[in-house]
Amino acid sequence: MAKKIHIIGMGEDGSMDTKAQAALQNIDTVFSSQRLLGKIKTSAKKHAWKMPFHQNMQDIENIKGDVAILATGDHSYFGVPHLAFRLSKQGQVD
Repeated sequence: MAKKIHIIGMGEDGSMDTKAQAALQNIDTVFSSQRLLGKIKTSAKKHAWKMPFHQNMQDIENIKGDVAILATGDHSYFGVPHLAFRLSKQGQVD
């Protein structure tokens, strides 16, 4: 199981604040769309979203290190991070 899941917000242009950039440098694995993965520089292993989507959550749960989920938009209400919040164990998402 992933130690910690970090939800990192990005602008459509790939912009991130300094806290998000720093967090991304300490991540073991990153999940996101192929488009957003192409906008980042990291030594972490990159995974583009698979379909059906629920397979991604199973993959995330099987990872031993820290995981980042890159997303755009309001992560509290819409899209991928909203689903991750619902499926994640409490205390695992940062």
